[in-house]
Amino acid sequence: MAARNANFLAASFSGAVQVQREGSEVWFMPKAGLRLGPGSKVRTQSRASCVLLFSDGSKVRLGPKTQFSIEELAPSR
Repeated sequence: MAARNANFLAASFSGAVQVQREGSEVWFMPKAGLRLGPGSKVRTQSRASCVLLFSDGSKVRLGPKTQFSIEELAPSR
């Protein structure tokens, strides 16, 4: 996935969803609206789902047993 210094947030989720911030080894349960940046990871467990909303308005929907990493966010051209 490619907005340098842009944010994304966990807009909604159900079930066991966990987040890891860049530079941390700790996974934690997010609250809706949690803002994250490049280097963050999101994972879902069985029967879980999550919608990530990016600063440009785009969305990513994660289904069960998924891990999603944000390497760098870059604006669309």
